[in-house]
Amino acid sequence: MTDLFLVHESADRQHWTSNGRRYNIGKLYRWARQNGHEVRVLPVDRLRAGYERTHTDEEKGSERFWERAERAGDEPILVVVDEKKRWWTADGNHRVALALREGRESIRGYIVWERDLPASAIEPKTRGPL
Repeated sequence: MTDLFLVHESADRQHWTSNGRRYNIGKLYRWARQNGHEVRVLPVDRLRAGYERTHTDEEKGSERFWERAERAGDEPILVVVDEKKRWWTADGNHRVALALREGRESIRGYIVWERDLPASAIEPKTRGPL
């Protein structure tokens, strides 16, 4: 398997927001790997709702959208499960979309519980323009 951070170079510039906290995606991936989270096989249907809410029909119809999905390839996605046991794709919506388009039943990814996410991955709040 290719090292995730060589392929997914932009992870440290991406964020996932939950309950008013912004998490750095790169830090979440590193935390998951360093804390023994294994890459699992996840059912694509369970991830469909998050993908459909995240992207507009216009985005899903663009060639750029599908190019980005194909570029990410088979790298694991990052799924966060909240206290209500809902699954959220923190990183990997393009890969989920591609899997749905290709009719695949599963995709590889890390699953982490929101309650376990490290404070070290929370980005400091930034002030807007003055």
